[in-house]
Amino acid sequence: MSSSNIEFAFALFANDGDRKSETTFKPFESEPVVADYRIVGLGDEPVAETVEGSAIRDKSRAGNDIVRVNFKVRIGAKTVWLSGALNQAKSKTSDKSPDFFGTLVSKKDGIELDMAGWLKQDRHEKNYLACNAQPPRERATADGTPDAPAEECSLLPF
Repeated sequence: MSSSNIEFAFALFANDGDRKSETTFKPFESEPVVADYRIVGLGDEPVAETVEGSAIRDKSRAGNDIVRVNFKVRIGAKTVWLSGALNQAKSKTSDKSPDFFGTLVSKKDGIELDMAGWLKQDRHEKNYLACNAQPPRERATADGTPDAPAEECSLLPF
């Protein structure tokens, strides 16, 4: 399975109410903790059949606020575990530009995906982050030539 055939949409909702005790975030080097956010797959996902997971507020090595994410994505008979981080955009070039961005990786499956997120409100005026994950786009340098591939990293600045 390669990154080129994985794409899905998801939302981060504040992890409060009756489901809070059910949702945990599993850091790599410590016991699971109650997650700050729960991840919900959004309808009409192009490839993934189910998307679920959790997220927690954290700090990057540089001290910036980030949201670490853990996903379980089912595609056909295959289940893929992905992890990464969402960083807040320092500036937006338009209203349609993402408020958050980052990278998702599964080292086991050799998958890397770009994430983007937009702050929204549901009909009950509850804030959430609507996101998508898709294969990395080719980036261009200032002179218009394609940028060299970035080194694999799950922490990118927002």
